[in-house]
Amino acid sequence: MRVAANLTMLFTEVPLIERYAAAARAGFKLVEVSLPYSESAETLKEQADKYQLQHTLINAPTGDWSAGFRGLASLSSQSEQFEKSIETAIEYAKTLKCPRVHVMAGIPLGEDIRFASETYSRNIRFASERLQKEKILCLIEPINTFTIKGYHLNSFDSASKLLDELADPNLKIQYDIFHAQQINGSLTATMQDLHERIGYIQVAQVPNRDAPNASGEINFAYVFECINKMVVDKSSSATGEVYFPRGGGTDSKPKKKDTQVVSTTTKATKGKAEKRKLDTERNVSSKKKKKDKDMWTCNVSDEMFLEGLMGVGVVQEVFEDHLFMETMAHTTVELTSNNVSPKFSELFQSQGLTMSKAFTVGQMVPFKVINRKAKDGNKHVRPKVTCDPHQLNSHLTPKMLSTGLVLHSIVISIEEKGAILDLGMDSLQGFVEKESQPQGIFEGQPLIVRIESVLSRVVRVSTLVEQDNLSMGACEKLKMDHLMPGTILDCEPTDDEPTASGITVTIGNGIRGTIQRRALPTSLRENVSGFGKSIRAVVMMCQQNSNILVLNAHQDIVAVSKPQRRTNFEGISVGDKIQCKVFDVIKSKHSVCFSILKDENKKLTITAIGAKAMLDKSEKIEEEYKIGSLKECRVIGMRYVDRCLLVATRRDILKQPLVSYKDAVCGDVVEAKVTYCNKSGIYLNACNFVRAFIPLTLISPKTAKNYMKKLSVDTVLKCVVWDVNEKTKQIILTNREEIVNFQGSKLKAEKSLSEGNTYPTTVLQIFEKGSLLLRTFRGLRGVLPHFEAALLQNVKVNDFVEAKVKSIDSAKRVNFTLGSLPKQLVASELKKVIRPNPTEHLNNENVFSGVAKSQKANESVTVEYSVEGQNVEAVLENSMIFDSLDAPLGSLVNASIKKMKFDTIVPLGTVGNFNRACAKGSVATFMKEIGQKPLLTFQDLKEKMVLCAVVHQKLDDVGTFVEICGGSGLVALLYCRGEKMLDSPHPLGHVLIGEVVRLNKEKKLFCFNLVTGSGNTLECFSLTLLKNIVDELSWAAKLSNFPVPGTQLSATVSNELDEYFVVRFSFKKKKMTGILHKSTSVEAKVGEELGCIAVENNYSTNEVLVALASDDKPRVVSVRKDYVALVSKKGLIYMPTRLHPNHVPSTDLVKVGDSFSVKTSKHNEVLVGHRKEDEQLAASLEDLLSGGTTQKTSFMVKTIKNLSIYTGVVVGEWKTPEKHTKQTLFAKISLPGGHIGRMHVSEMPSSVLVEKSLPLEAFLGRNLQKEVIVRVIGFVKAQGKERIAELTMREAKINSVKAHASELGFKTHFKEGERVMCFGMASSSPNNLKLEINSLWTATVPRENVGEDLKALKPEGGVIDMELAKGEMRFATVTAVNKKQKTLAVSFEVPENRGFSRGQCLTGRVFEVQKRPLSVRLHLSSGLQAILSPTAVSQNYESVANQVANNFAIGQIAQVYAFCMGEAPRRYYVVTEERFSKRGKEEESDRRRLISDRTELKRGQILDGFVTKVQKEGTIVEIGPGVRGKLNFLPDKRIKPIAVNSVVAVQIQHIDKESIVLNLEKVYDVLANASLIESETKKKKKDAKEEEGIVDVEMEDPGFDWSNSGFRNEDLATVGKLSSQENAMEEKKKAKAKDSAKKENLQEEDEKMDDEEFAKMLRNDPNSAMLWIRYMSFFLEKDNLSSARATAERALETISYREDSELFNLWTAYLNMEVAFGDEASVKAVFDRACQNADSFKIHKQLASIYDNAEKHEEARQIYDTMVRKFRSKHIEVWYLLAEHDMRNERQKEARELLQRALSSVPKQQHTQLITKFAQLEFKSGDTERGKTLFEGLVNSYPKNTQLWLVYADAAQKYVDIELARNVLERACAVGSSMHMLRPLYKKWLELEQRHGDADAIELVRAKAEKYLQSVADAMEVD
Repeated sequence: MRVAANLTMLFTEVPLIERYAAAARAGFKLVEVSLPYSESAETLKEQADKYQLQHTLINAPTGDWSAGFRGLASLSSQSEQFEKSIETAIEYAKTLKCPRVHVMAGIPLGEDIRFASETYSRNIRFASERLQKEKILCLIEPINTFTIKGYHLNSFDSASKLLDELADPNLKIQYDIFHAQQINGSLTATMQDLHERIGYIQVAQVPNRDAPNASGEINFAYVFECINKMVVDKSSSATGEVYFPRGGGTDSKPKKKDTQVVSTTTKATKGKAEKRKLDTERNVSSKKKKKDKDMWTCNVSDEMFLEGLMGVGVVQEVFEDHLFMETMAHTTVELTSNNVSPKFSELFQSQGLTMSKAFTVGQMVPFKVINRKAKDGNKHVRPKVTCDPHQLNSHLTPKMLSTGLVLHSIVISIEEKGAILDLGMDSLQGFVEKESQPQGIFEGQPLIVRIESVLSRVVRVSTLVEQDNLSMGACEKLKMDHLMPGTILDCEPTDDEPTASGITVTIGNGIRGTIQRRALPTSLRENVSGFGKSIRAVVMMCQQNSNILVLNAHQDIVAVSKPQRRTNFEGISVGDKIQCKVFDVIKSKHSVCFSILKDENKKLTITAIGAKAMLDKSEKIEEEYKIGSLKECRVIGMRYVDRCLLVATRRDILKQPLVSYKDAVCGDVVEAKVTYCNKSGIYLNACNFVRAFIPLTLISPKTAKNYMKKLSVDTVLKCVVWDVNEKTKQIILTNREEIVNFQGSKLKAEKSLSEGNTYPTTVLQIFEKGSLLLRTFRGLRGVLPHFEAALLQNVKVNDFVEAKVKSIDSAKRVNFTLGSLPKQLVASELKKVIRPNPTEHLNNENVFSGVAKSQKANESVTVEYSVEGQNVEAVLENSMIFDSLDAPLGSLVNASIKKMKFDTIVPLGTVGNFNRACAKGSVATFMKEIGQKPLLTFQDLKEKMVLCAVVHQKLDDVGTFVEICGGSGLVALLYCRGEKMLDSPHPLGHVLIGEVVRLNKEKKLFCFNLVTGSGNTLECFSLTLLKNIVDELSWAAKLSNFPVPGTQLSATVSNELDEYFVVRFSFKKKKMTGILHKSTSVEAKVGEELGCIAVENNYSTNEVLVALASDDKPRVVSVRKDYVALVSKKGLIYMPTRLHPNHVPSTDLVKVGDSFSVKTSKHNEVLVGHRKEDEQLAASLEDLLSGGTTQKTSFMVKTIKNLSIYTGVVVGEWKTPEKHTKQTLFAKISLPGGHIGRMHVSEMPSSVLVEKSLPLEAFLGRNLQKEVIVRVIGFVKAQGKERIAELTMREAKINSVKAHASELGFKTHFKEGERVMCFGMASSSPNNLKLEINSLWTATVPRENVGEDLKALKPEGGVIDMELAKGEMRFATVTAVNKKQKTLAVSFEVPENRGFSRGQCLTGRVFEVQKRPLSVRLHLSSGLQAILSPTAVSQNYESVANQVANNFAIGQIAQVYAFCMGEAPRRYYVVTEERFSKRGKEEESDRRRLISDRTELKRGQILDGFVTKVQKEGTIVEIGPGVRGKLNFLPDKRIKPIAVNSVVAVQIQHIDKESIVLNLEKVYDVLANASLIESETKKKKKDAKEEEGIVDVEMEDPGFDWSNSGFRNEDLATVGKLSSQENAMEEKKKAKAKDSAKKENLQEEDEKMDDEEFAKMLRNDPNSAMLWIRYMSFFLEKDNLSSARATAERALETISYREDSELFNLWTAYLNMEVAFGDEASVKAVFDRACQNADSFKIHKQLASIYDNAEKHEEARQIYDTMVRKFRSKHIEVWYLLAEHDMRNERQKEARELLQRALSSVPKQQHTQLITKFAQLEFKSGDTERGKTLFEGLVNSYPKNTQLWLVYADAAQKYVDIELARNVLERACAVGSSMHMLRPLYKKWLELEQRHGDADAIELVRAKAEKYLQSVADAMEVD
């Protein structure tokens, strides 16, 4: 027999997720979870796997347990939920690998009782079959009715019958002995009878459901014996489950044998302890066995730090909100501020109590492990612990407390005589006398205390723990659960010999333990054999219900209350060298123990230990470290708990220079291992043992993101010493790449900078004028002037700057200059043009030769050249080196640039202290071609002078600036065709040819206008550019030993992929990989040898693009910005696409694989091709330059692809069509090839979204007409069917490697409570603010839920709600999700308190104002709806209506105060501020004081109130919010009728729990509001109604659901009429006379309306479908169908998605309109949308009715037929709707056949209802005889069904004759049944005779009824 623990019943002192650990500690291997659904299946599976537990049983979901559900299987009303519950159970069982599921029957009530047995049988069959498919056993369990009253399956006989009926081998009985004993007893006999049918056994004692070994009715010893026999006989594995609902379960531990179940309790534990004591006294010979059995373990490993383990730790480090503690297991645990105690957390948050105030290093703190996470790869997670007394001491009872026991406590108050302590025990508090208090005691302080005495409710304690031990009496009765960490015990030696690992001691009551050698005093560590007398030891670790006991006897640890004893290491510090003597070698761990040789006269209390990794020659440990040998050691750490030093003897550590923070040199590169990460930074050990720290500002950007998750313990980081913190004795490091790779000066301890030295710095502050305050090593600072800071682009605080010390003044103020030129000379944020100075080395030459001297990665190159014998150093920026517009050379250039020689160096101007130059070969050629000479001064310039320049700088909204080549430093604004180029496509460094224009010599300004230049364009420019680019490609190939483009190769195909072949070839004895595009090659096979041509090289992937020579037309093999590469039989051809330096060709030219004819010629061994189109293009270069110089050649334009990344240009804001009222917040972006894209504001870069409140405006202002990198994430179609790309610039999406549309697209899944980013829309409604989420989703926020910053108080009172600016970004909380309409309901302000308490100030929006009776209803921001009644508005009752009209218009925001709640139905009443402020100040005699409930009323009291209802039974008067009474008075013609809203004075006549009776005292002359007096027209209509006998009835408020009234016929006007469900014609006839006056008035009113009046009405009530439908009718009367449709669309977008009834009414009207005026396609389109956005069943039903009314019967039947197919499983009425339609349209045969189909489809219990409906249809529209036949069959089958007889009689009376109805009722009464059944039958019969019969017939019915009643009375007398 296997034993499982029921985790739902056991270990209930901890949450379910923690019970797995408890079960594992108790020894269980199997667990059962009755209701696992509070946690995810994956979470439970993770816990089970963690503790190696297997699930044996779960229950299927039982319904809402708190609502009384105990299963669903027998409940016919829950059939759908039952099937879902089985699917849920299967999901959990499969995840948990659980082989059994128990399906509970439930408690049937009401109608469910009638069909319970049938339903239960059907559902269990379904469950068992469904579970069998998943190979899961289905169980049912009989439960006694004492435990669950009314439970359906309550006997084993019923369970057996069900098994017989179903005959399903997958169905078994779950046999619970607790229930079986109470159902029928005879346990063993019953088990024997049912043993073949039992699939699972559960055990618990009766009657209290205790453990089996508790006292009770059942002899479990005998029961278990029977179970074991049954299991053996069955050869199966029955499973037992142990219940401990009262004992908690932690004592339950099964033995390892599989033959019986044993549940150990406290008594069992005591028995074991007594046995150990007896064995000790008898001195059993087998000491080894006894020791193994009775010894408590002291070996606690890191893996044993599970939940529940208790211990005491020594504080190691204290941080702001947490601390670390050392433990005896060498495991460091973490204690956070919120786990100290609730009192501490409260003071930590409110009063700034700190961890450093409460805890000091060396302090001993008891703890309990609460969370032990598993190792995550290499990342070690410290166990989380608590020292909260309520958790540490939760298992203790007052009886378990004894003198000397140590507890943890929290100071809760400080009194005159002492301090009161919280011990975590509800019935007891601790008290420490003032004399024993520690100095500086404060509230919230944690204290470890020792019990001195226990009184009735007070425990006297002492903080001097070490002054006494646990009392002798407690030791004699010691039990495992009674020990607490920190307790000091007197340990006696045993007869066991001391060992190398420690000594064995006894601590009382036969309990034995071991003190490890490292936990002994120093003298005994070196000589364990000297132990011979008792010794004091501290309990360092223990655990409830386990044999864990760790002791420490070191004198410094026993001194618990003295932390200084543990931090004193005899003046020795980390890094010191000390002499040590070996006294022990631990071979198993390869470690050595040392004694310390320091002072012969002083006995040290510490020792030292060296681990294997720190020992020199550790592989020869026995030879090198002999006992007594001396060694020189270096201290690398300290252990507080062990009171020992960690030392090393390795030579490298003895010699290393950095051994202490004092040795650190700023700038040194060190390697450090991570020890811990928190929100302030990274803690490390540098050079093995030097404590180090990287603050957040000095962490590398690559590491900074999620560094707390990325970095695991022992991760090695390469760092630089930045500073030294002498206070914390730490070195401050940085691992920022710029600083680690920096080659510059270092800084030693002298703390001073040197002039001329270059240092790494970070920006500390940016001054207003642009200067920067820089910080470098050791916190030293200096200033960088603004004119140099302007060279830095977008500089921010904490940015890296390489700075050189320019000067240090007498006050030691440092002035910095830039140490190197920034990589881009752009200052767009500063809006300042950078104007270089002329170089000092100008002469008559333009071009120089030089070599590269040094380079900075990806930034710039320093070259050296000679001018007139003088060496000049200049900076070459990357954009100034190569002519190619692409970057084909990449990192190869930066890695190899030092080897390069430059023959075409052209000087540029000087910036700061740096000479600059350009090395592009084309510049030298062009300057020579146009005859440009060196320029010395501005005066040398002339109008129309043609010059060569490079793009120097681009400024937003200003333009592009160029610098003239040659070194003059002259800068000009770029023009084209005489106009400034704001959006130049030319990148920085681009070479341009232009002429001087607008020369102003006074201001020394000029402009640079682009021109073509002179000479043959194709020869001079395009070929020059192409030659330089080809030379660059060849140089790179030769430099890297790659084939030069055009080289013939022999390659072998090695692999075939989707788009290309992979080939292998050898080049210069080097094996290389090639890529061969399939579109450029013939068919090839793997292994085939091919002759190829090298096209270009990819140096980052070490691959070569190759192509096959073409025998046909030249074929395109590569497309670049500067050229198109083709292959032909002649070889590799370059076709230039950049025909002029001013030309920036389009990137969308041709596709690889295209082929066409070209003319070729050879230039410098390079084949050059061109077409006639290109010659014509070059010949008309002026046209080429127009429009920004970007033109396309005649090649095909590429199509942009989804998920691809492109460079686009920001054009401006996206213009949305006026009719489009949804998403409008987009930026328009031009993409390559003339394509257009749009980017929603939600997809803009994070920096814009986070930093700017108007991100769209900020983005456009910053990037207008600029190039940006975007990614395509989807497409939409515009009105002209043009495809528009949806774009993103979110960094995570652009950088994503695995591009999936679902991950990169717009977010579509939202959850309630989620925080989302919203953006204000241009339009909104009176009730809601409209927001955009992304391109697909919108949101609305009710105006009552906007933030406080969008609310303003009116001077006269009330609240004004303001709008969000268009595009303004806010964060909001999702409150509802409408997936169909892709709309969220959100709230800017989710109140913390969603309750309703008196005096609470609330914000609400008025959504209804009722005039008769007067009241205001509001939507509150908390989600509730509230009533503002007239008595709650003002004390001036006569002006209340005017105040309501002025201050509470529909849609207005109001501030009100919560006042009271009404019950049955629940209503929430609020009052105005004016009314509430006077509450409590009113006199008792004040007739109009504010009344909250009937308890404030007294008999005889006179009060004023409002009349709210006038009816025959009495007039209702409100005398306070929600307080109403009935006014009774005699009719008196002298008294005028009292109108609703009249103000009256009444006297309290009577008060009880049910009612308040009032007497009328006075009717005031003035009504509450003159505007409410009925107009003459209304009075006339009212009088007319009264003459016709029509009475207006005041309707009762329906309760909490105050949605607007339903759709009415008259609202449709000319759109159409709604049909009713049954008896449509009769209802229309009755309603026609009643509503004709209303319709006429409504039509007259609409005829007088115009657009503006409708718009005004809709602004006030935008959610009213009635108003929108009238507006649609207004257009239809004018034959304007398109406007009516547009109005309908506007209505659907405007009405809130929460207003379901209003939207349904509007869809109905829309369908009416399309059926009346549209065509089939328009009807279908509206119908499909309506089904998606409203109740699909209702929409189908409504359209069918509309078709019927329009006499489109075929269309109607199609809809009805569709309804039968789609909805028959949920709506039985679809069958008789279709049947009724067929009957009306003379299709009786089809209707009757439909009944047979229906009976075979619907459940059996619904057959009666179905046949009844069809019988009524036969009476109404078919054959009455068939109807009678159907009814007769029903009443014969169910003769006592009163409802059937009544329906039969009604149908007979209505459709046949009175005689048949009379006959039916007479037969029904003759059946005979209970009085309850016959009363409605006699009543119906009597009403029939009174209406249609005579006096005799009436008398006959009465006589029969009296006779029946008399017979009932006689029967009762006899009984």
